[in-house]
Amino acid sequence: MLAPQIPPNVILNVSICVALLCYGLWGIFDKKALEKASSREVVLTLYLARLINLPTTIAILFTMCPGWHLSWPLIFWAFCASASAFTSTIAYTVAMSLCEASYVLGVTASYSIVFQFLAMFWLGEPVIRERLIGAAIITTGVAVIGASRNKAIPFPKGKKLAIAITSLVLATFFWGLTGIFDKRAILIGHPFEVALAQGICDLVLIVGLFCYHFKTEGINLRLTNAQTWKFCSLSALAWLIGNYCYYFAFAVGSASYVIAITSAYPLVMYLFALLLLKESMNRQRLFGIALVTLGTILVQFTQSQI
Repeated sequence: MLAPQIPPNVILNVSICVALLCYGLWGIFDKKALEKASSREVVLTLYLARLINLPTTIAILFTMCPGWHLSWPLIFWAFCASASAFTSTIAYTVAMSLCEASYVLGVTASYSIVFQFLAMFWLGEPVIRERLIGAAIITTGVAVIGASRNKAIPFPKGKKLAIAITSLVLATFFWGLTGIFDKRAILIGHPFEVALAQGICDLVLIVGLFCYHFKTEGINLRLTNAQTWKFCSLSALAWLIGNYCYYFAFAVGSASYVIAITSAYPLVMYLFALLLLKESMNRQRLFGIALVTLGTILVQFTQSQI
């Protein structure tokens, strides 16, 4: 179903490069959107903008994949992936509201390490030492870059501490688990079929999210800000293209390799922040960049391994 005339390693490398670029831009556009509206308004606008996934993917399937269909096993794994990602996002948001952002970023960045072990049990992929070490170095580098923006928020205590720890564990675990479900879906269908199935499942979750919001907060959102829609739409486009490439990489490469190397996307996001948002450079950030680069190179050397 993938173009046979293109070598798998070319598809893998190009897909990963484009995914990293898109995920980096995704974070920049989200940041710009947050300058124009509240976090809740941005989240809901983003989910609405991401509905472009459905008509776009359907059009691509009818054009490029005649005879496509969504099987129930594919829909099942796609729903599991959507629910897992949704759960991790909620847990991540709760943790961010209670802890220093750099601490949350550093802990949850270890999802790629969690995935290495989950893949061993769920997908039968071996734990490769160099890949695991590379993922750990990338995680450390992401944490160092994030810590360079430290605002010294007091660490939570008592009940809030328990909630924060639980949220961090859930976010990290479910982000790792999402990759497992993605790979299981890819083993059944074409990347574009998986994208459509997840888009449908996301729509169900989005409707539930809106119903919950309107029940608890009422209809009091300002979702008409042109600048917010501009950056949320750009974010949704970057997310959509990044996900397409992510699925294609999954289709031809080892899941643990793809997850480990794409976990370096915060580095790309930070480099875009330097260029587009004019953020400053310092020694700590430079050290973090060096660590992420080193970890990425180490993971890249394992590409030929299962």
